[in-house]
Parts: sequence; structure tokens; C-alpha cells
Amino acid sequence: MKRLNGGGACCAVAVMAAALIVGGWTRDVSADLTTDYVIVVVIDGLRCYEAFHSSPFPDYVKFMRDSLTTKGTLYRNLWNRGVTQTHGGHLTIGTGTWQLLPNSATCFDPGEDPISTQPDVATFFEYYNKANSYSPDSNKAFYVGGKNWNDTIACSVDPEFGRNYGAKVVIYPPQGEEYMPGDVATYDSLIAILDNHHPHLVLVNFKDVDVYGHWADEGVGPDTCTVDHYHLAIQVADSLVWELWDWLQDDATYGGKTTLIVTTDHGRHDNSHGGFYHHGGICHGCRHLFAIVAGPAADIKQSQVVSSHVDQIDICPTVGELLGFYYPKARGRPLVEALDFAPAYMMGTNYGAGNDNVRVTNTDSISVSPQIASSSAGDTLHVVYIDKSDGEYEVMYKRSVNSGSSWSQNPIQISAGMETDAQCPSLCVLGDTIDAVWMGCRWHQHSIGGAQCDSVPRWYACHNRSTDAGTSWDTPDTIRGSKYEEPPVRQKPSWTIWDPSISRHGSHTVGISVLYGIEKNKNRVGCFRSTNGGSSWMLSWLDDEAWFPLHAEIAVDTSGSDEWAFGTWYDLDTLGYWYIMFNRSGNGGATWLPDPDELYKESTYVADPSVVPDIRDGNEDVVVSWALWDESTGKWQIYRKQSTNMGVDWGTASAISSASYGAIDPELILSAGDGYFYDFWADYDLSGTPVDADIVYKYSTDGGENWLPQSPTALSVGQSYSLRPSACRHEGVVWEDYRNGNWEIYFDLP
Repeated sequence: MKRLNGGGACCAVAVMAAALIVGGWTRDVSADLTTDYVIVVVIDGLRCYEAFHSSPFPDYVKFMRDSLTTKGTLYRNLWNRGVTQTHGGHLTIGTGTWQLLPNSATCFDPGEDPISTQPDVATFFEYYNKANSYSPDSNKAFYVGGKNWNDTIACSVDPEFGRNYGAKVVIYPPQGEEYMPGDVATYDSLIAILDNHHPHLVLVNFKDVDVYGHWADEGVGPDTCTVDHYHLAIQVADSLVWELWDWLQDDATYGGKTTLIVTTDHGRHDNSHGGFYHHGGICHGCRHLFAIVAGPAADIKQSQVVSSHVDQIDICPTVGELLGFYYPKARGRPLVEALDFAPAYMMGTNYGAGNDNVRVTNTDSISVSPQIASSSAGDTLHVVYIDKSDGEYEVMYKRSVNSGSSWSQNPIQISAGMETDAQCPSLCVLGDTIDAVWMGCRWHQHSIGGAQCDSVPRWYACHNRSTDAGTSWDTPDTIRGSKYEEPPVRQKPSWTIWDPSISRHGSHTVGISVLYGIEKNKNRVGCFRSTNGGSSWMLSWLDDEAWFPLHAEIAVDTSGSDEWAFGTWYDLDTLGYWYIMFNRSGNGGATWLPDPDELYKESTYVADPSVVPDIRDGNEDVVVSWALWDESTGKWQIYRKQSTNMGVDWGTASAISSASYGAIDPELILSAGDGYFYDFWADYDLSGTPVDADIVYKYSTDGGENWLPQSPTALSVGQSYSLRPSACRHEGVVWEDYRNGNWEIYFDLP
């Protein structure tokens, strides 16, 4: 087969032509597979309409259409529900989680730019290398790409993994070179790596489809690019994929033992929302992707087309099943329709530890992201979490009427049945009234001016309420949905919603904070507020000029004469530094200060801030804590900052954790019992196998200035894997835990 090179049609395209133990996770491989090698090819920015949206499939992808699909399974309906940009899409593919991160660079050499946008959970490179005791220099896992900023997929900032287990990165052209060879040069670089090192896991990025799509909009690039050049770039990428398959079959090492996964990171705007020139929205064209899984007939079903909906987060688990490593923090599921063997799924280490903790859930699936609240007396506790027992994430509710000693046997689903995904639950309690919010995703039909009707997965901020202490729940309602991009899309980009956090202001008012936006400099942090029990909602802004905000949290204090509300989040600036941000309101969130405060901005990575006020008896204390990546030590620590005058002035930020290996997921509360501030977090111990992660805490008796004890107290007893604590004012704590071989929710009292 001769690769396409575009002839002389475009100078630009002529350039194109130039049983294992996994860090403590044990996993039983269900079959003796033929596949020993997996190569993932990402054709950057290939829109569904030029690929496999509808039959007959176009000639732009004729090699994949006519030849490669006969060697495996075609998924016509793979979806990106997250950020439809290159960086977020690649990180989602690699981690199996929705990664809401912007396009940015990560450099690992001393003196270069800071680490800024690595994913927060491990990639399949790290899972694979750690499972086999490899390092990047072992040359067993590679990222090969033409975009010199996309190396952030090489490794995460997960405390258990990181650079020591990441992929070897090969960028062609090297950073700093003005000359930009195209996909053929990237392909030749890939073949050299395969021939010289024979790595077992590779992800390669073919960039030209995306580049020429953007250039065609502006009429720039060599030969003043047009739609024809965009189409020709697709044909070149298509031919290179098939040439790669041929090469693999002819190679003595890879032949008959390699599975090739071909997909894309994002699509492009459909014709009703600006056309193929750009992307980054939520329209059908941006979200609708495809995947081809081709490989040995003993492992991969041949000549099969799957039309059912699957997600981008399903690719990482599929790679894990093929190469026999466990993927504990991925949230997708293997692409079972393509696999001709029974996948192992979630079969990890059973620690058999922590008998002093109370087990809240007991399933064979995934129960994660718990949030807890209590009655004013503290005897009745309420927990919401997301659960995947029915094959898709749903928000579930359980309660305890004996201070957490036992929990209701059967959970209640409070999310809507029409939702195909649910994330980020939060709840609050006042008397017998419980309010819960979450992110719900459902299929949405949308049309503009009589144009095509799009069916896309769209995220909504959702709400439900119980007025009888959790015995029964109302019908879920929608607060606000994500917003479509509108022409001209560069000035009117889409908005999406994420990370709701809810608090009660007195007997009638509910406030939640959410995040808008998936495009830099066009994002906002908002507060929805209801004074009528959730029947209607009013919107105010904590920050209407955010760059790329994440993880907003809101807290209130009504112990004084005013209804104070406090919000915190983290944001990224244009230089690649993360900021901890803060704002306050004196009227329950109806209005906020016009300029939020930057509490911390000297770090290369911060995450997950938590805020708690204390204005009882004339106090004016506010404390914010967060996780900070300490570049000098290469580990995460928990930092805090304190204000003694309602957030007007702030003291010095300092670490309160003393972890040897890493501390993440801080959760602040003001105890209703002793009136102290408590901070809980997940504390890692990587010294043994399996890896240990405990829920620990410290407390402050002086408004957050000093924290005791010197070494934090652990709630988990013995070896466990405990993450993401949530605490209530009566000191009950829940968290997600892997001690029994799958993710469950546990509870304890400090």
C-alpha cells in the first residue's frame, strides 16, 4: 500500500508527506490473550461527518472503512462528554476519567516551564509501567506526538504514580523549532521507535487534521489552506493508519500480537454551530467521535459495527484489559463489545483491614464521591454518593438514625432515570429538609433556525429535596443546563456546568456554586440561589473573568445577624500557574465582591480547596485549605490560610500535613461539638505493597492558626486505600475505599 501524500495540491500537505501486582492492586487476567502490544492512534480533531457519522461512510476514511474495520470492531458512537479540546480529550483517553483541563504545556527538565496541567489521576502509561516495574527509560511505553505541548499525558501528579512511571516522550518536531513537519514525519518517528525499542504501549498523536481545520478558517498556512486541505489531511491520516497496520503485521515482534485502537480526541463544530473550522463546544459535531479496535482474532471480534453509545473514558479500561494491568481510578468500562474474552473489570486487592470503620455500601460495582450532612442533634446522618451498579452512574442516598453505627440497607436513587451519567453530588440539611445537587447528563435534542437536530450528551445542574428526613424524595428538577455555542462561536462559545456545592441560608434559601465555561478567558464561577425551596433560581457571579476555574465550594454562616457566604475555587493563569481564589457575600450569595482574592499563586499545581467560616460569639475567622504540589519535594501537601476578619486580610499560607509520600483531598469542618476546626485528608504511604492510603485529620483550637496533633490521627485501621473524605459538623466522616477489592463508602467518627 502506498501512503497518500497529497501530490502537489498543497504545499502544507506535502510537508505531511515528509496475575500481576500493580502498586498493591492484584488482578486476575481472565484469559491467556494473544495481544502483547497496544498502540493507540489519535487523529486529532477528526469530525464525525468526515468519518463514521452516517452510512455510507465517506471516502476520506476509505482505508479504515474498507480495510481496518474488517480486522476488528468499529464504534460509531463514541462520545466526549468533557472538554472537546486536544488536551482534555487526550487526558480523558489516557486516564479513563473526564479531565476538564485546558490546552497547556508540561515540561519536566529543570529550568523549563512549570508543571501545570498534568492529570490528577494516573494514565494507562503509569498503570502499565508500575505493574511491570518499568520506568520511562525502560522504553516500554511511549507518547509520540506532533504537538509539542501535548506531553502532559506522559504522567500524572497522582501521589501513587507520577513521572517515575510515566511514558517516554518523543515530540516531532522538537520544542522550539519553527519548522513543523506533518503527520508523515510523526509516522516515520513512530516507526523508528517501534523498530528500535518495541514498546508494549504507545499513544501517537496525528495533528494535521486539527491544524488544517483551524488554518482553513483563517485562510493561513502554506498555500492558504481551504476546506480541501482539511479533507486531504484526513485522507493522509487515514492512509497512515492503514500503513501502520500493515507494518505491524509484517514485523516479527508485533505481527499477530498487537491491538490497534484508532480514535480522536474531539470533533469539530457542526454546520449549525460554526462549521469544521474550530471546536471546544458541546454541539453534536464537537462531541461525537468514533473508535476502531483492531487486533488478533483470538482477542478482538472481527468485522463488527457497534452503534450503541460508549464513552471516551472507556478506552483506558480497554487497554488495561488487553495488557493485563489494573486501572483503579478509571471510571469507564472496557469496550466489551469488541473483546472476544471475558474482561476482569474491577478485581483488586482485598485488604481485609479497617474493621473498626463502618461500611456504608456493599456492592460489586463502584460507589464513590460521597458527601455527608447531619441533623442538628447529630444523631441522624445523611449521605449521597454516585454508584454504577446498574451500568451507569446514579446519585444514591442512605441514612443512619444512630449516629453512624448502622445505615439503611437499601439506598434510594434520587437522580433522574433519564440521566445517563451523574457526577459531583453535594447535600445540606436543615431540620427534616435535605437538599441535594449534582451534575446529571442526558441526551438532548437541539436545533437552531430549522437546521439539523442534534442529539448530544448535555450536562445539567440538578436538584432534589426531601422534607421528611430522607424517607421520601421529590421528583428531580433541573436548575440550569449547559449552553450551546452560537455563531460566531469564537465570540459566543458554549458553557458547561460542573462541581456544584450546596449550603442552606436560613430556612428558605439554598445556594450552590457551579462553574461555567470550557474555553480560556471566557469562564465564570457562579452562584445559584433559591428563596422558595428550589422552585426558581437566581444567578450571581463570584468571578466573571476566570481563566479556567475548577472545584468551586461554597460555605455559609448564619450565626450572626447577616447571612454570610464564602466561596473558593482554583484557577489557571496564562503563565501556567494555578491560583487559589476566594470571594465572599454578606447577603447569602445574592451579590459578591466585584474582585475575588488570590489567596495563593506561587505554585505550579494546587487543587481541591475547602472553606469554612466561624463567626459565632463575635468571631470573624475564615479558613481555606487546599492540596499543593510541592515541586521541591515532589509530593503533595495540605496547605491552609487563615483570616481573622471575615476574609478581608489573610495570614501566611503554611503546610499542616506531614506526609512522607503525599496528602490530597482536604475537607474542612467547624465542629458543632467542641467548636474546633477539623481538616481531614487522604494521606499516602508508598513504603510497602500494597500501597496504603488512610483518612487522617488534624484540628485547630485557635481559629485555624495552629493545628494538632503534630502527627495527624488516622481513621482507617490497618492497611486500606481510602480517598476523598467528606465530613459533617458533628464530626462524622465518609470516604471512598478500596479495601474490599472494589470502591465502597465507609464511615467513622474522629
